[in-house]
Parts: sequence; structure tokens; C-alpha cells
Amino acid sequence: MLTQQDIECLWSIESACQHCIRAAHYFQTVSKSQLHAWTFTQNYYGAVAVVFWCQVFGSKKEPTHYSGLFKNAVPPWPSESDVALRLRTSVALDESQYDIFLQGVKRARDKFFVHNEYDATTKPVFPDLVLMVKTCEEMRQILLESVTSSASDDPEAYADITNWMSHFTTTVFRRQVATEAEQLEKAVMPIGNSAEPHAGGYLRPVAGLAPTA
Repeated sequence: MLTQQDIECLWSIESACQHCIRAAHYFQTVSKSQLHAWTFTQNYYGAVAVVFWCQVFGSKKEPTHYSGLFKNAVPPWPSESDVALRLRTSVALDESQYDIFLQGVKRARDKFFVHNEYDATTKPVFPDLVLMVKTCEEMRQILLESVTSSASDDPEAYADITNWMSHFTTTVFRRQVATEAEQLEKAVMPIGNSAEPHAGGYLRPVAGLAPTA
């Protein structure tokens, strides 16, 4: 049975995953504009996605790292190693490939978005947003399955998080984010179409996000 601290951690992980997914899609939307103002906004959406992703998947020292929920898990909850395997499978990476991806996201956070190393000699390169979104979606699915399997143990304690996650499934949340991105695009494109083109922001645009899939 989860403690109150576990439930609060679960809420934090769910929230961080949602923030990362939203920011990644907003990043992609504003990337369509050629205005410097939207490039500035794009970079901040990218930074938000990286920071929230690292809260869940970055360092195990983080109180919101997923390992805290699963390191002592008993069935029907998956073990920490089972969760790690599902995350790697969701992005079709083996253990060494996933570690390279993980270290790349953490390096982007540390050098350019949190600690801002002024002596960095290379221009920032943004990590793969597609992989970040996929791991967040997989984590949300793992949380939903785990919470649902435990809800009968203490219905009152699990009621809020179970109802929330049962409603905001991956399909529902994708649809909501897609609608929000469409609304954002209406603000971006009319202005961007009339602006003079520029070289773009310092972050590498990422193709392939499909929130309505």
C-alpha cells in the first residue's frame, strides 16, 4: 500500500510528465514561425520540457524520480527494472542507447537551461523531443496501470489520482494537447507569415511529433 508521501510523489510525476508533453508540442508549434519573438518563446518551451523530463527520469537523487515509487514495489506494481525496460522499449533503444539519450538530456539541462555554463564552447543542441514525449506517455501509462491495480486496497486514498488518470488517458490527453496547439498556432502563424525570415533560434527544431496519433 502506498504512503501519503508516495501518493504525493505519484502526483508530481504525473504532473511533470504532462508539463513535458505539453511544452514539447508547444515548442513544435511555435517553431513554424519566423519571428524572433516566437523563437524566444520556443526556447523557453524547450527548456520547460527538458527540466520537467529530468525531474522524472534524470537523477535518482531527485525526489520525483520514478525509481522512488518502484524500487521497493511488490506485485501487481512493476519493479524498478521492469519500468526501466518498458521505458527503453517505448523508444526502441537498448540499455546503452537509452543511457546515451538520458545523458544527452541531462547535459542539455545542466549546460544550457539550469546551470548555464558560460565557458561552453559549443552551441546548444536540443535533445530528441519525440523520445522525451514517448517516455513520458509510457510512464503515465505505467502509473495508470499501477494505481488502478491498487485502488481496491483503499478506494478513498486512491480516489482522486485514480479518477484523474482514468479520465486523462493517453488518447484523451493527446487530443487536448492537440487542440491547445491548434489554438496556439492561430496566434503564431498570422504574425509569422508577415515577418521577415531569420536564421532561427539556437535550439534545433524537432520533427515528428504527432499529438493526434
